[in-house]
Formats: sequence, C-alpha cells, structure tokens
Amino acid sequence: MADVELSQHATSEQVIADLTARIDELERVGHLGSWNIDFAEGVVESSPWLCQTLNVAPCAAFDEWRALLSESDLDNTRLFFEQATIEHMPFTVVGRLLPAGAAEPIWFRHRGKATYDNHGDLTGFSGISQRIDHEMAATAEREGFHETLQRVQRDESSSYLAGGLAHELSNLLQPVLLLCELTSIGVERNDMSNVRTNIAKIEATIARAGTVLRSALDFARLDSDDPVSISVDEMLHDLQSFLDDELLRRVDFDIADDAPACRFLATRAGLVQLTLNLLKNASEASRPEDRIDLIVCVEQPTSSETPTIRLTVQDRGAGFSEDALTRAFDPRFTTRFGTTGNGLGLAVVRALVERWGGAIRIQNNPTRGARVVIKLPALAPTTEEGS
Repeated sequence: MADVELSQHATSEQVIADLTARIDELERVGHLGSWNIDFAEGVVESSPWLCQTLNVAPCAAFDEWRALLSESDLDNTRLFFEQATIEHMPFTVVGRLLPAGAAEPIWFRHRGKATYDNHGDLTGFSGISQRIDHEMAATAEREGFHETLQRVQRDESSSYLAGGLAHELSNLLQPVLLLCELTSIGVERNDMSNVRTNIAKIEATIARAGTVLRSALDFARLDSDDPVSISVDEMLHDLQSFLDDELLRRVDFDIADDAPACRFLATRAGLVQLTLNLLKNASEASRPEDRIDLIVCVEQPTSSETPTIRLTVQDRGAGFSEDALTRAFDPRFTTRFGTTGNGLGLAVVRALVERWGGAIRIQNNPTRGARVVIKLPALAPTTEEGS
C-alpha cells in the first residue's frame, strides 16, 4: 500500500472508502477474499469478491456456507478447524465450494486461524480464501501426463522383454527342430547310434525353455506398486534373466565385493525396467563394438548417515550435448529424431528413483562417453543378516 497517496485534508470516511476500494481491487485481481466466522452471531462475514464468487450474502448464516461444501470437504475443514483450536496455529486447507446454482465446484485454498476474546475463549475463525482452479487443473494435467509417461515406458519395456523372451525361445527351438529331424532320419535308417544323445539334448533344451518361461512368469508376479526389500544380487539375477544375448555380451559387470548382499527398496519389475532402459540408451549411443559398463558399489558415509548403493551405467559414445545435459530429464525432450525410441526413458527413470528415495544424475566422462549415476539408500541389515 506504499503507493497510496492521501490528502492531508481527507476525512476519515474518505480514507476508509479509498482503502476499501483498493482492497476490493486487490481481491478481484488476486482471486481471493477474506472471511470471518463469528460463533456468537452464528454468521460468516465475507468480503465483496468472495460473496460475488460464491453467491452468498455478506453476512450469511452457517447453514448457507455449509451448503457450499461437500460432505468430505466439510469433514476435512472441520478437522483443520479442530487442529487449529488445539494447537493455536494457523492452518491451510484446500477444498471445493459449490456456489448456489453453479454446475461445477470451485477450488479454493483457505488460510486461517482461530480467534479468541480477552479471556482466551474461542470466538470463531478468520482468514482468506484464494481461488486456485488453474493451479489445480495444471496439477491434474501434470499428474495425468506423468502417469501416461510411466504407462508408455512400461509398455515399451514390456515389449522389449517380450521381444527378448521370444528371441531366446526361438534360439532354443531351432536346435530342437534340427535334433528332431536328425533323430527321425536315424530311426528311418535304423541307425540308433546318436538317437539317445539327440533325445538327451532335446530334453535339456526343453528344460531350459521351461526355465526361461518360469522366470518370466515369476517376474510378472513380482511387480507391485509398493517397493519391497531387494538385494543387489537379486537385482542382477533379474536383469540377466531378461537381457538379450546381444546386449548381454556387450555389458561388463563391475560389482564391488560388499555390494551383492546389500538391500534397498524398489519394485522388482520397475528396477529391471529402469536398468534395461539405461543399458538400451547406452547401446544406442555407442558403436556396436563398444563396451558398456554396469558398476555397483556401496558408499559408506563418514557420519551416521545411511550407506548408499551407487549404480552406474556408462558408455563409450559421443556423450551428452550441453543442451541434453540441461534437458535430459524433461519428458518432452528427445535426441532421437528420425530414429526409434520415444525419448521418455530418463524422465521415467528419475520418477522411479525418486519414488524409492534415491537420486539420479547424468554427466559426460572425462575422456569419452557418458554415464548415468543412481544412488539409493541402503537398508540396515536385519538380525539374521548381521549374524
């Protein structure tokens, strides 16, 4: 109100009228209004903008305001009022109000505090309410977009896993067909010298195919919305079960001696999805003959903080550009124009890592290539593990 200039000769009525007009203008521009709940009178006094927006009287009875609230929002507001009374602290609550005759409710953020008389007795509540429709719509859009990103990435990873499974089964079935044909020829020629050997190979190959299928089924059942305790050893076992042979041959595993037994919180399927995504990105960013490093170690804190499991995936490609280093985690950013891939990987990877209480960073290597570093808090060993 520093820009308010009042004449020395202005009357008190003029000053009040001018300030009231300016306050009304601020409320209109800021989409907010003040209110005061008076227990003694049983009314809610509201500023002009709030009255106009909600279609209520400047001094309305409690029942008129209760009619604006849904049952859940009424219970939520009552809870905050009770908390403010007990703790003698201001409160903030977000809720919807449905004006009389309106088709859709309006989102508001209410900030207030309890009021007391000179004897310390509760007399009511006072505060301000700000309309936040646009803010809530933007939040809903972000959440919806985030869910879409995760669903798309899950679909992409599922397709990748299914492709790898089909490739491995195809590799297993081809020798089975050949062995069956050789066995059939041997039987027709009454040459049984290699029949038993061929049958044994067929049985072993079918057993291997069964193991692959059971691994896929077990993995599907392990997926959960809630993170569970996973060891580094279990993570590596899951990952190697679903890496296709071509990519597996390119990966160098560098696992610290104290890492395999360490446990952390994650979802089994999400963890494989995350690691596969990083390895695929590294593969696509480098030449077919280049190696890819998967490094896992445990960082011991210098203080009483929790140890951290550090997972690093690094390639020997061209590295990130300056623009990519800045925008790599933007869901809409991609460097794959005209190629396969949708550019959603790192956005979803970060969402998963942060959900598990970790952090992620990307950087270029000093010599060649890039690396993605993920840090996840390690769980304290159980009594059984410690013994």
